[in-house]
Amino acid sequence: MNQLIQGIPAVLIFIIFYVLFIRPQQKKAQAHRKMIESLRRGDHIVTTGGIKGIISKVEENDLKVEIAPNTNISLVRSMVTHVLAKPYPQNEGVSQLDLSPKQQPEKFSLPHTATQNTGPKKKKKAPRKQKSSPPQQSAEPKPSSEKSPDTQPSKPKQAKEKP
Repeated sequence: MNQLIQGIPAVLIFIIFYVLFIRPQQKKAQAHRKMIESLRRGDHIVTTGGIKGIISKVEENDLKVEIAPNTNISLVRSMVTHVLAKPYPQNEGVSQLDLSPKQQPEKFSLPHTATQNTGPKKKKKAPRKQKSSPPQQSAEPKPSSEKSPDTQPSKPKQAKEKP
């Protein structure tokens, strides 16, 4: 009886771990597996490396993905993390070749990061006023008895004493 009471905390800890960690991870893995099995040509995807592209060819374990015009890469199916868009939701199970030209959607074009401005718009700064040039000095030398403010020695400042 005493051993049974001592084993209850271990069982409770296992149940808590199962409910909080193990079961949600299994559901997530199952959803990912189902998503990978349903990949088809024309799907817009994101890879684990963050590359966006369109599936151009589906093979048994590999995918050919177009990441830019005339630029294809080969991926392992499990490297797909998200499906951004399904191209033909209204024609489920119908390939693009089966559709008439009127039914075919417009071709998806990948965004070019060089032309996009994704950040907030910056305000343009007002042009700076040009500083006026210093007055021109005459070519005549100054008499030596007068000291210019530039050549006078500076007086040291005295610290004020508090009463």
